[in-house]
Amino acid sequence: HIRVAAYPGESDWTAWAAAFPECVARWNGGLRLGGMKIFLDGSPQGRTAWLRRPYEGEAEYAGYPTMTDEAVVQVMRRCAEAGLQLLVHCNGDAAAEQMLRCAGQVQAETGRLAATRPVMIHAQLLGTDQAARLKPLGIIPSFFVAHVYHWGDVHRRNLGEARAAHISPAGTALRCDLPFTFHQDAPVIPPDIVWGGAGPGGGGRSRMGCAEGRDGERGLRLFRGAGGRHPRPRQARRPGAAGQGSAAHPA
Repeated sequence: HIRVAAYPGESDWTAWAAAFPECVARWNGGLRLGGMKIFLDGSPQGRTAWLRRPYEGEAEYAGYPTMTDEAVVQVMRRCAEAGLQLLVHCNGDAAAEQMLRCAGQVQAETGRLAATRPVMIHAQLLGTDQAARLKPLGIIPSFFVAHVYHWGDVHRRNLGEARAAHISPAGTALRCDLPFTFHQDAPVIPPDIVWGGAGPGGGGRSRMGCAEGRDGERGLRLFRGAGGRHPRPRQARRPGAAGQGSAAHPA
C-alpha cells in the first residue's frame, strides 16, 4: 500500500499540524507529517536558479534568492528544536551555498540539525567543491535527474557546456561517499522514475551530465532503498516499509 510522508510549506505547518496532530513526526495509517519545505531559488530552465556565476550571455545576471539568510536560519532552527526534517529547494550553486551556510550556523548553535537529516531538493548545480560539505551537516541531496531529458538543450544554452557536464552531480556524490536519492518532482513530470537513474544524461535527449554518469546497477539501487533515508525513523518500520525493500519520496 502507499504511504505518504507530507512536507507542507513552512508557513502552512501550523495549520497542517493542527489538522493532523496524530500524524506529526509519526506514521498514522498511511500518512506522516515529516517536516517542512522551503524554496531558496527558482529553476535553471527559467533562468531563475541562483548561481554563483552569471548565466551564459549575461554580464551580471545570475538568478536570485527567495529568502534571506536570517529567514532560512529561523526555519532551520525551528526544525532542529522540534526534531522535524526540512526539505530545501536548491537548484543553483549559490542557493546550495546559502543552505550550507545557514545549516552550518544552526548546527553550531543547536547541535541538533544534522540529526534531522535535511534534504537539498534538486541540487542540480551543486558544485563539486560543495558536495563534501553536506555530509557533516547531515544534508542529503535528492537529484532531479530527468531534467536533462526534458530541458537538456535549454540547460546547455543557459549554463554552457562546462556547467552542463556536471548537472545533477550524482557521480561526485558517490566519490564523496555522500548518501543521495533521485526524484521526478511530480506533477512537474510524470513519476516514471526508473529510466532516469543511470547513464550520462539519464539516457535522454542529450549527453549532458557526462561527468556525473552512473552505471545502471547503481542507479537502480538508489531507487530500491536509498529513498528510505529521507523520513526520520522515529519508530521502527515494519517489513516492507520505506527503506526495507520499497522506495519512498517525500510528498
